Amino acid sequence: MTGTLFGTDGIRAVAGEEPLTPGTVARLAFSFGELLRAKHTSSGADRRPFALVGHDGRASADFLVAAVEAGLAAAGVDFQETGLVTTPGLSTLVREMEAAGGAMLSASHNPAHDNGIKLFGRGGEKLGDADEAEIERRVAATPQKSGHGHREFGQHRLGSLIRPEIYLGGLIERAGIAEGALRGRKVAFDGAHGGGSELGPELLRSLGAEVVEIGTAPNGKNINDGVGALHPETLAKAVLEHGCCFGVALDGDGDRSMCVDEQGHILDGDGVIAACAPDLKHRGRLPGQTVVVSVMSNLGLAARLREQGIATDVVPVGDRHLVARLKEKGYALGAEPSGHVIFGSENHYIGDGLFTALRILELLQRTGKPFSELAAFPRFEQVLLNVRVVRRDPLETVAPIEEARRSAAQALGDRGRIVLRYSGTEPLCRVMVEAADKPTAQRHADAIADAVRRTLA
Repeated sequence: MTGTLFGTDGIRAVAGEEPLTPGTVARLAFSFGELLRAKHTSSGADRRPFALVGHDGRASADFLVAAVEAGLAAAGVDFQETGLVTTPGLSTLVREMEAAGGAMLSASHNPAHDNGIKLFGRGGEKLGDADEAEIERRVAATPQKSGHGHREFGQHRLGSLIRPEIYLGGLIERAGIAEGALRGRKVAFDGAHGGGSELGPELLRSLGAEVVEIGTAPNGKNINDGVGALHPETLAKAVLEHGCCFGVALDGDGDRSMCVDEQGHILDGDGVIAACAPDLKHRGRLPGQTVVVSVMSNLGLAARLREQGIATDVVPVGDRHLVARLKEKGYALGAEPSGHVIFGSENHYIGDGLFTALRILELLQRTGKPFSELAAFPRFEQVLLNVRVVRRDPLETVAPIEEARRSAAQALGDRGRIVLRYSGTEPLCRVMVEAADKPTAQRHADAIADAVRRTLA
């Protein structure tokens, strides 16, 4: 096994194929457990470390959870299962229960046949690049056996699965939403048949909401299938049919969300920024009068925020870049159109679709204004095309692609922009063109995508 296990957000592959086979996953978990044990020992703790293990409901979860637990036990790490949970839920529980770490079995927005592993250290933070590299080194160095038969083995902690009250109660407290605040409100919730399928309705009903449920019946094979953040049109239809004041759709593991206003309009992370940033500024809770956005954020959002005295700090795509900039500058809010929303230290820098929903619902309750009004801004038209590729040559070195990009950029001038990048989780090249009108954006996006297909597909 070479140093190619981890991608931009953990490990992700077809379940049952390398590296998501029982043997490789057990070796990975063993190496992860060794790392946790070493850090635990250096802290002076006298008990065995323990880790939490959760999953988002895929059919492959059973054998992967078993492999992770076998590896942890072999490394001398105790473990306890959370059962069906969101990734931010697992992260929060690791922190609140003072676990040494955690492993989340999830492939996020990918289809049901895929799965993946996201690893967390003490405090519930995702492992950094150095720790991931160390785990890969250990896996490669011990491909078939651990060599530690003399070690005291970890054990499955006794008791039932961890109940979610600790996680959900913390969300309510941090969001500042009052008991019974949603009484009389009808809210649509789409759990993508994933990790938030049980947590979302329980959370909203605990605050008094009448909940219209979509995508809350996971069977191992239906995660993200026509529902969830990748298919918000399903949620939008339900909001209109049932007269809901608000709707939220999670992705498979619940760290992203797409929202729908009372008029059935789909609103992404830019819409959340548009609604929440001015309110934070008004209440003196927006340090630097600045929010963090990604390069994919709509130009119209930046223009509207400037009118309100709010600046935008732009980072590359990916929630880790949002988190890094928020921590570096001490900012309070960051988001990207894909649905990652980070409320800074208020939610421990964790992207969490349920927390985002609570913050918006608290804002609606406190201001008495509809979400359509709060999230409105004049959008530039964006066209995003995904082109499947077989090679990942540096895009700027491929002459036909660079020529198409340069031609489009010259035509757009300062009335649009182009973002070209490879996906961090799939064999895709993403082509995004933004312009004042849809036909212009579509024409240039098609031209660049054709160049990508001719050279890399």
